[in-house]
Order: sequence, then C-alpha cells, then structure tokens
Amino acid sequence: VMPRLKAHLAYKLHDGTPTAALIVDPKRELASIAESYLALRGEKERMFLAGRDGRVRLYPRETSLSLHDRVTEIFDALGCSPYQRGDSGPWVQKSIALLLGLIDAHAVTYNRFGRDLFVDLMREAGRDSTSRMGYWSSLRDIVRLAQEGAESVKWLHHRLMSRATASDIPYDERVMFRFLERYASMDEEAANQISYVTGHLEGPLATLCDTGLTSWLDMTPVPEMDSACAGRQSHDIGDLIDQARAVVFQPPDSHSGDIGTRLVKAQIYRAAMHRTNLRQPVLFLADEFQRYVTSDRESGEANLLDRCRAFRITTVLATQSVSALYDALSKRHDGGDPKQAVHTMMGNIGHAIFFQTCDEASTDALIRSWPVSAPHGWPHPLSITPLSSLHVGEAYYVAPQGQRGRTRFGLSS
Repeated sequence: VMPRLKAHLAYKLHDGTPTAALIVDPKRELASIAESYLALRGEKERMFLAGRDGRVRLYPRETSLSLHDRVTEIFDALGCSPYQRGDSGPWVQKSIALLLGLIDAHAVTYNRFGRDLFVDLMREAGRDSTSRMGYWSSLRDIVRLAQEGAESVKWLHHRLMSRATASDIPYDERVMFRFLERYASMDEEAANQISYVTGHLEGPLATLCDTGLTSWLDMTPVPEMDSACAGRQSHDIGDLIDQARAVVFQPPDSHSGDIGTRLVKAQIYRAAMHRTNLRQPVLFLADEFQRYVTSDRESGEANLLDRCRAFRITTVLATQSVSALYDALSKRHDGGDPKQAVHTMMGNIGHAIFFQTCDEASTDALIRSWPVSAPHGWPHPLSITPLSSLHVGEAYYVAPQGQRGRTRFGLSS
C-alpha cells in the first residue's frame, strides 16, 4: 500500500494536473507517510487530515439530493429505514415520519427567517440547548422533550402551530408544522405511544451525535447552515478533489466510526464522478476495507468498481481476507447474496495481490482468477505452494491480460 500511495501522490498529467487522494486510515499509519512524502516534494499544503484541518461535509452545498433523500440515506445506513419490515416496521415508519416533520419545520423556519427552530423551542421550554454540538444534537433535544409525556407533546404542538400562524407562513408550508397533531389530540394513555415512536430514534441519533465521529465529519443534512463545530470549518469533498488534496480520514474503531465512513464513502464516489476536471486522476484507498464494504446500489463496490475505471478513479482496497468481506456483507442487510457481491467485486478488480493467509475463501478466489491447464491428475500450483506457506512480503498476484505469478514486496519498493 505504501509504494502505491507514494506513486499516486507523485503522479501528474502532462499538463501538471496532480492526483487527488482520498485515504481511509483507521490504523493511523498512512497519514504520517502521506504528509512526510508531500513535505519531501515541497507540497505539504496538499495534505488535509480530516478533524485536524477541518471537517468534511457529508452533503455539499450544491447537492442534488432533496432534504428528505439526505435524511433517508443517513438513517437507512443507520438501520432505521422507512421501508423496514417485520413487527417493528410500523413503529420505525412512524418515527421517521416524526423525524421528517421536525426537519421540515426547521427547514421552513431557517429558510424564511434565518432562525434555528430547535434552539428557539428549547429556550421557550426553559431548557438548555446542545446546539453547540451540532444539528443532530439539537434535534435530539426536541425528541427527548417529546418523550417526557403527553403534556410535552401538546405543548410542542401548540408552540409549532402558534409559530406557523404568527409568522404568516403560506398554507402549503404551514401544514408541515402539524406533524404532532394526531399525538396531541389523543388522551393521556394513547399519547404515551410517542415514547415507542421516538424510542426508535435514540440509537441512530446517539451515533450521529458521537463526538468521535462529529470531530471529522459534518453530517448536517442542511449544508446551507453554518455548521462550524468547535471552531472546525467544514469542507466539501468535491472542492478538496478539485484542489488535488490528499484527504485522510481516520475513523475511530467504533460502530459510529464505521457507519460514518460508509456514509462518506458514498459521497466520495459521487463527488469523484462529478468533479470539475474528469481527466484529473483520483485515488481512493481504504485500509481495513472489510469495515466499510457495502453492496447497495448507490455505493456498493460490486456496482461501482467498473464505473471507477471510466472516471479515472483508482481504488486500492486492503482487507484481511475474502472471508472478512463475506462476513461483513452478511451483516449489512444491503440485500442480495454476499458471496455473489464479492465475486462480482473481484471480477471488476484489475490487480489482485494475495499475501500469506490461511483463509480458504481467499485461496478459492485466487484459484478462480488463476485458471491452470495441467495434465489430468496434476495438482494446481497453489496446492504445492499454498497461500499459507508464503513468507513475509511474498505474494501471489493477478494482473490484466493474463499476467500472474509470485513476487515479493518490501517497504523500500
């Protein structure tokens, strides 16, 4: 990975256009290498370490996605999809509807009057707001206020409708403030079902408010808002690509870190395929890739790797084993067969390098990509010198146009 990273950081087109690099570095090994190498080349200003040099904005200011699409995409990644089935499906759908109601009312208030609805409501309730922690923390304040019972729900509904009427908001926007009406009209016992509805939002909101995640990723679904957090300015991924920056993400080893990286990965692909200069080379390098692999239609590698070649995007995906990819995808609930998704992914990979491992799935993947015509009864070469017998640095490789063999890598390469 290290020689490959340095080669891409050094590569330029004939007109001098440098490569943009987007690097996922969970083990915190690659940032110092990239920074030292760029400094050696006199290009230290190209380095951008997410968190230290500012946060990366999940949704750019010029995003083509609607507000509902952005929120649905985030909560779908968090396992809280409006299309969820099963016994909990109806409750999840109601929780998403309530969430979107809050977000719509906030958007109308902000777009028309430049006011933060969540902060205003908490102030009117005589409560402290956690808005300094970001958009989702501020929204969680209101959700928790609603969880306090029927009286709180009725108070919130009354305040929302009073605001909509007093502000002379047009009718088509005023109806967006009525999302609590059915709960506010119920008796005490029935209205308490709001606790079941909002309960499905607690887990996802806890992830979105995780300080380890928000320190480097700005997940505000309303990019027009000034979402500076703890003095860290937010940057669009597309802008960083156009500036040929080497952007390094160092997600924490946690559930929220994995979720955040999978979310930002979708935006990396989206931004790279819509960059200003489509001739500009782009590198996407992910270490410990099994933590971030997906098979969904939007950002799943099984669907996107073939498109990356057409858009001059080089992907370097380092993983523990093929079995680790199977296991990760089986837990994602993205739909489809995890093994078939990995087979499709492997079929779209130009260069595959296999280091020492005892993983049978990795051996099977190498054999499938390395057909051998041998006399009947003769063993496959990999049966004589299996992956498990390789020494440190030794590897089997498969390259385009039928090139394959065994080689040795070293840090000085």
